[in-house]
Amino acid sequence: MYVPFGRKKKGKRAEYNRYLLWIMIALELFMSFSFLGYVHIEPMSLTFVYIPVMVTGCILGPKESALVGTIFGAASMWKASAYYVGVGDALFSPARSGRPLESVLLSIGSRALFGFVMGLLYGRAKKSRHPMAWILGVSTLGRTIHSFLVYVFMGFLFPESGYGIADTFADMMRWDYLLFVLIADGILLLCYLFRNSAYFTRFFERIQTVDRLNAMMANHKKKLSVMLAAVLFASFSVALYFTNRLDSVMNRHGLRLSEEVSYDMMHLQIQFLLGMISLAILTIIAILLYQKNFSYLYYEARLDGLTGLFGRQQFF
Repeated sequence: MYVPFGRKKKGKRAEYNRYLLWIMIALELFMSFSFLGYVHIEPMSLTFVYIPVMVTGCILGPKESALVGTIFGAASMWKASAYYVGVGDALFSPARSGRPLESVLLSIGSRALFGFVMGLLYGRAKKSRHPMAWILGVSTLGRTIHSFLVYVFMGFLFPESGYGIADTFADMMRWDYLLFVLIADGILLLCYLFRNSAYFTRFFERIQTVDRLNAMMANHKKKLSVMLAAVLFASFSVALYFTNRLDSVMNRHGLRLSEEVSYDMMHLQIQFLLGMISLAILTIIAILLYQKNFSYLYYEARLDGLTGLFGRQQFF
């Protein structure tokens, strides 16, 4: 059956996007619950957790970046539900703020809107005559756009908190603002160049070829599901073991925690579990891509160099 060129190219991009989207979702979760997302080295404190949202908007599109922004908002909403967070951060938690709907809109709505806006801006930048220059411009404004949207939502939904648009300018005057902009610009530029490189295209064309061959195998998805379930079970086991041993140590030393402290401990343990799961997903994706690329190279090595066909033995 004849497939128009545009449709075929669009189908290839859809295959690329599927893998890239899962990578960005897992990376967003991992950065939300690890040191990579929040760098605290006194007196330096940098937040990189919304960079995956920006990268997704640059290499995929507004819908995908809005989804990753939603993940970012949900993770921040969960972290804000602990007792050890500040008063301003507690507004992002439906349980702590006392106004669940407003907190959900603030935490998830503002971040999803941030992702969607960044995706639209990157889309316009890539269509310009000088895409790299405009991409750098959008990346430079990324932190300011995020701060602006969050403070607008805070001022509208929680006016009594005292936060508003003016706080956006205060954020721009922070000493770490320029450092963040330089790092974000470098990351976004590298991701854009890699996404459009010949190596990336060849690599994912190999992955797509192997995926088409695997589609003929009825038990391929079943094996993948079993592997994913095993990794999730292992992650839960590690987190559960850590929790039980921590309780045993505290009981052995006669330590009794208040309800708030016990809740915060459980809260941190769940964050640890989510970080483990996101890291496991990233590892699975990396292993799958490596294995599929190796399978394609093995498949290609068995072809005749002149005709591109299997030899007689391999054909049968």
